[in-house]
Amino acid sequence: MQPSKFRFAQVKWGDESATSATAPGAPSTFQIPNPSR
Repeated sequence: MQPSKFRFAQVKWGDESATSATAPGAPSTFQIPNPSR
């Protein structure tokens, strides 16, 4: 997994709204399964 995608994943774990505002052009990032869950 690329560090950039993992970084977006960490933000999603904390706040999905923050991820949406940070990476609106990366819909594939939201489809990445969360290893924590």
